[in-house]
Amino acid sequence: MAEELNGLELTFEKVKIPSGGGIVYEVPGADGEPDTVKDFKAVILYHHPLNCYYKTKYTGGSNPPDCGSFDGIAGIGDPGGKCKTCPLNQYESADEGKGKACKNRRRIYILREGDVFPMLLSLPTGSLKVFTKYIIGGLGGAIYALIAFVVADYITGVFAAFIRKELSSEIGAKRIIKKVTIFIVIGIGNLADIYLLGTVRHCGRHSYSFMPQTN
Repeated sequence: MAEELNGLELTFEKVKIPSGGGIVYEVPGADGEPDTVKDFKAVILYHHPLNCYYKTKYTGGSNPPDCGSFDGIAGIGDPGGKCKTCPLNQYESADEGKGKACKNRRRIYILREGDVFPMLLSLPTGSLKVFTKYIIGGLGGAIYALIAFVVADYITGVFAAFIRKELSSEIGAKRIIKKVTIFIVIGIGNLADIYLLGTVRHCGRHSYSFMPQTN
């Protein structure tokens, strides 16, 4: 496929997120004109960080940023360098408010039901927290209950060992490893559900809150 696409520019059609109080998405239509929908179903194929810094206030359009990063690790442009230690990527570096001068976004590649080619959806900064909870499955009541049982089991085990005068740092370390393994297995199962089984996610205003980005 790489040889067949040699010399061609590959682009993805974009989904426009509701902004300014809007309640519908704009998705590519069959006739070239965008269709408006309140929700849609899609599989998340891939996603990665997207950092953008503009020296002057961003007013929309396709103007490239003065500094950008497609991995959230290294910035290219002015000032460039490591994103983690960049002063512009720290809170309270924005001209107004306590936000960052460098906007942290997320680029998501999705495949809608019935489509052949993926589409591109860029999440604004305000949606990252919700998206993170969505990807990891959220900490529901079952997870909180499991944490409570694991902690209670460990505490009662230590107390029982103290009563029997059998306290041992080696045994304690083994018990901790066993408890951590429980959560690792659950995490692997969740990732397998998302990335290997191709679980269909519902990307819609009623089930997933996309917050418009303000600059």
